[in-house]
Amino acid sequence: MKRFIPFAAALLLSVPSADAGENEIVSWTAFGIGTDSCANWQSSDAYKSEGDAWILGFWSALNLASRVDARIDADIDANGIWNSVREACTQTPSGKLADAVLETYDKMVVRRRGAIDGWTSGALGAR
Repeated sequence: MKRFIPFAAALLLSVPSADAGENEIVSWTAFGIGTDSCANWQSSDAYKSEGDAWILGFWSALNLASRVDARIDADIDANGIWNSVREACTQTPSGKLADAVLETYDKMVVRRRGAIDGWTSGALGAR
């Protein structure tokens, strides 16, 4: 019994609170055209092509990193992803392309049954 009490205390102290991750700002670094504005992505055919490829690569990385559902794009194709990101970009054309992708991805995660609400939203404010 004496051994159980310290173990139980350590276990309770190691359990994070339910909202610990909710308010946590996640620091991350993006590379490439994703750090440029949405307007830049749409400014020329060359940037559009580069941005389209970047979006799919970033989307794939989000799928890989997601503990919610590693196949979030199972119901959508590349054109659907680009159109959804373009829609997000119309809201904030001067915003970063990476933020538009995160916002779009976050909405799709939330839309899926059993998903954790807004798992990427903590990352939106950090750079």
